[in-house]
Amino acid sequence: MYSIGQFAKKTGVTIRTLRYYDQIGLLKPAQISAAGRRYYHDENMVQLQKIMTFRFLGYSLEKIQEMLQNDEKEFTQSLVKQRNEIQKQKEHLDRITEVLDNVIPLIEEQATVEPEIVIALIQSLAKEEEQKHFLEQYFSKGLVEKLFEVEKYDMVGFHRKEFHFQLQLKQAYRNKVVNEEVKELVKEFFTLMPEGLMQNFFDELRDVLDEEGDIEFPDGLFPSILTQEEEDWLIDVAVTYNLVDMKADE
Repeated sequence: MYSIGQFAKKTGVTIRTLRYYDQIGLLKPAQISAAGRRYYHDENMVQLQKIMTFRFLGYSLEKIQEMLQNDEKEFTQSLVKQRNEIQKQKEHLDRITEVLDNVIPLIEEQATVEPEIVIALIQSLAKEEEQKHFLEQYFSKGLVEKLFEVEKYDMVGFHRKEFHFQLQLKQAYRNKVVNEEVKELVKEFFTLMPEGLMQNFFDELRDVLDEEGDIEFPDGLFPSILTQEEEDWLIDVAVTYNLVDMKADE
């Protein structure tokens, strides 16, 4: 028989944790004295080892209580399910790491950091697969692949240029003046893509709009620091000055 202090020292589990496990019915002491002192047997140690093993495997305390009651078949099924859940979590963490690996160099290169730009960049990178799936509903798979391949060559550099241009375009929109400097800025923005790719995009977009009437983009799927009004203005400037062709082929 072990006092709670002796049992805690022997198992490496704190007295506070043992008291909590008792309160929630996860690990009851073998005996409680008239004075309210908890005492444990070796059988309690076996039970605690099971609990600590399940904790290591990532189970919640509530789930552990179920696991301790499960038969052999349910026990195996639960382990398989837990393994699958952990794999999903791992893939998610790997994706987070990949995103941060691309974002941190961008931040470190800047003398000053605009939080909204960094947040937009993280959101864009995190939603890449969702973006591809959405675009492939309207555009050819080949075009979508090319659009995303552009970023792969120099993701940090591409996004740095993209958001730098967007900041300048916001300022140009606020001034409400389209001069040679603004036209050149818009032209440079559209040449972020390889020659011909942006026009291919607008060619397919024109066909989509002819058939669908409009494309309803889910909120937040394509993060941008440009407002809808600013994006519409950008397209108008590009079309007006023949930077892209949105007219139907004759």
